[in-house]
Amino acid sequence: MNSKHKEYYDKRKEKHKEYYQKRRENLEWVEEQKIVCKKYKENNRDKVLEKQRNYKKTYIGQRNHKISEWRTKGGLKETQERMIIIFDRWLNCLFCESCGCEFEKKNFKCMDHDRLSGHFRQVICNRCNCFRNKFDRQRALLMLEIHRLNLRL
Repeated sequence: MNSKHKEYYDKRKEKHKEYYQKRRENLEWVEEQKIVCKKYKENNRDKVLEKQRNYKKTYIGQRNHKISEWRTKGGLKETQERMIIIFDRWLNCLFCESCGCEFEKKNFKCMDHDRLSGHFRQVICNRCNCFRNKFDRQRALLMLEIHRLNLRL
């Protein structure tokens, strides 16, 4: 592509960006687009579900789904860049980083994190994760008791 074409496409891209930015500020248009989108999903349900299934099979789809799950269910508090590194480590890990056992269907891999701070620790097996959960709960109760004792003094 020569410089004239590139310049033309860059200007066109910028105009589209400005156009849709103005549209997004218009709340009526946004609501109208939501309705159009909902109707499309209803009329093309099979097509949409197939696209979702295919997306979840890709690396990026798996990564985004797992990271979202960790943030919502697990309470993981890491930056997006760090989450991608953690996911790659989790995906490529074959053995528990705590006890060294191989992951199985019953003893699956888990992403262990500190429940108080929300930061990642290790990729471990389900057995080790259950043990650490119990330990973390006991640690939290102990810290709570220490805090209560300090308040009484």
